[in-house]
Amino acid sequence: MTSISQLLERAAGLGSGRIAVAAAHDEDVLRAVCAAKRENIAQPILVGHRDEITALLEKLGEAPAEFRIIDADTDAACAQQAVACVTRGEANFLMKGLLGTADLMRAVLNRDANLRTGRLLSHVMLYEPQGHKMMLNTDGGMNTFPTLEQKADILENAAQTLSELLRAALPLMPEASVLVVGLGNRAITPDAVGPDAVDSVMVTRHLREQLPEHFGQFRSVAALAPGVLGTTGVESADMIRALADRLRPDAIIAVDALACAQLDRLGRTVQLTDTGITPGSGVGNDRTGLSRDTLGIPVAAIGLPTVIDAGGFSDDPRAAQMFVTPRDIDAVVRDAAKLIGYGINLALHDGLTIGDVDMFLS
Repeated sequence: MTSISQLLERAAGLGSGRIAVAAAHDEDVLRAVCAAKRENIAQPILVGHRDEITALLEKLGEAPAEFRIIDADTDAACAQQAVACVTRGEANFLMKGLLGTADLMRAVLNRDANLRTGRLLSHVMLYEPQGHKMMLNTDGGMNTFPTLEQKADILENAAQTLSELLRAALPLMPEASVLVVGLGNRAITPDAVGPDAVDSVMVTRHLREQLPEHFGQFRSVAALAPGVLGTTGVESADMIRALADRLRPDAIIAVDALACAQLDRLGRTVQLTDTGITPGSGVGNDRTGLSRDTLGIPVAAIGLPTVIDAGGFSDDPRAAQMFVTPRDIDAVVRDAAKLIGYGINLALHDGLTIGDVDMFLS
């Protein structure tokens, strides 16, 4: 799964959710929710100016009688009514229509709405740049100058989101076993995302075998940081294939550092795919790929861009031979590796919280 269209196809097979749309009297908003309804992704509850919504639905060739419409005349009322649908359990999701963000957030944060989780509210954007695979970006602007404590909450929210997307990319039966692989060179900071992420993965295979009465409810997870050819003399793919032949996992999750061509993605986006990965391809050093074709089992890959081709933002001819990395790459890799590791844990083990993972890894 490398694109939003593939994600939508997967969502259509999971059953229809219910979405409350605040201020739905907008043609683009209605076009989107009508498409979601047709694809059996979501059943919308339309909150807003009833007459305008009805007219727009008819313009789009839809039958207004097939939609639940809640009349609301002001932006504040639209937000309150849509939030109330979620509070009452009538909707699973909340969608912003033609109203100001402040009006929507005021209703969401109202204590009577009972939507607060005790953590900071943060923003995670899923997007697909033209010519690229889909990416995640957090926090895009909701918390502009977060404190250290707020960054911890943002990290937790992002890990929860990543875990849900990973579940969609790699659907597994409860008894399925997984091998997590951290690709890259731990000694080189921009290349250490994979090995560092493995350090935050809950390894349970041996515990299930030795202490089934205590750890039998956990999924069987093994982890490996195979290093790189230059330090081990062995191709990572060969090492992974040999271990997979021995352990017989049902799936592999590979984590690696990536290269990017645009500065706004450097150290700021997480890329997720279910088609595997070719280590070194981003810097012109292609190694043997990891995929279902080469390993015989599903391979999901998670990556973070840590270097950028200098030729993408410099006219100096020498820049084409250079890759550069952010000044704060140590902190970027540390935080991103933890985010990815925790996201993997939450995806593989049902019912866990961030606190549970902290306790397990401590």
